[in-house]
Amino acid sequence: MDKEKEKEKIMSEIKTLRDQLFDLSDDEKSGVAKRARVYMQEIGDRSREVFHKAKDRASKADDWAHSNPWKVAGSAILAGLLIGMLVRRNKD
Repeated sequence: MDKEKEKEKIMSEIKTLRDQLFDLSDDEKSGVAKRARVYMQEIGDRSREVFHKAKDRASKADDWAHSNPWKVAGSAILAGLLIGMLVRRNKD
């Protein structure tokens, strides 16, 4: 949740800066552009961090699934049975 709030805060700041941009002098516009570049860099850094974490977790899940194929198959069968029972119950 904290990252979502941070994202909303950054996006709100960017929108505020954009709305105020037309009333600024050239020096002030330069400062705004610098702040926008900093925010964009932060967004890029966090996006890369999230991507690498997701990739690492997917790799760990893949390794676990390959080392425990019967657990994965059993879980899939059980999930399929439960979903099938729920669907059948809703049809009746």
